[in-house]
Amino acid sequence: MNTNSKDPVISVIIVTYNSEKYIASLLRDLLNQDFSNFEIVIVDNGSKDSTVDIVRKFMLETRDKAIKLIKLKKNLGLPAAWNIGVLFSRGEILLFLNADTRIPDKDFLQKLYYRYRAQPNILAVQPLVLLASNPSITDTVMHAPTRYGFLIELRGRAEELVNLLKGKKKIMFGNGAAFSLHREAIKRVGLFDAKLFLLCEETEYFWRASMKGIFLVFDPTLKVLH
Repeated sequence: MNTNSKDPVISVIIVTYNSEKYIASLLRDLLNQDFSNFEIVIVDNGSKDSTVDIVRKFMLETRDKAIKLIKLKKNLGLPAAWNIGVLFSRGEILLFLNADTRIPDKDFLQKLYYRYRAQPNILAVQPLVLLASNPSITDTVMHAPTRYGFLIELRGRAEELVNLLKGKKKIMFGNGAAFSLHREAIKRVGLFDAKLFLLCEETEYFWRASMKGIFLVFDPTLKVLH
């Protein structure tokens, strides 16, 4: 990875839709990161509340930070907005975050960067997503289809799940609230399926990724609250 490039190393892609209650807190978490070589790409899905005004205020207050706002006229759905964020982003590492997530650790982006740098063959990383209301419990770590076509969710006490997945170098499915892809994964797999709008979009994507031999690396040191 070329950290000397004028382009940011990490692009944080956030899709908003009537997210006025959450977006300011997430932006503060990101702007307080120790790692500086990143940009924030916000795709607003036609919000009717003050989300866009809040984002624009942050843009004015932090002119030295790379915050992009793409305002859509109507709600195109989550995967379509993700795709727009990817096309407007410049980083090699893409971090997808829901607008209602929080990043509690100031070294999150730095650790994410070194995770990819330490193993150049890694093309996807799954953070540990914890419930904001009770951080000892995980949000869904991953969705997985059964032989009957249903989806099961792996969730529970954080310590137990970390121990369960400790020996696994890769997992097949992740959590759409927070996950990361290397741009090379996008080149190999393609963009997200915009037809899904807001249902299993990340599960479908990682299914296609697995067909290309791309799997998520689960990293419990990267913590996200949701």
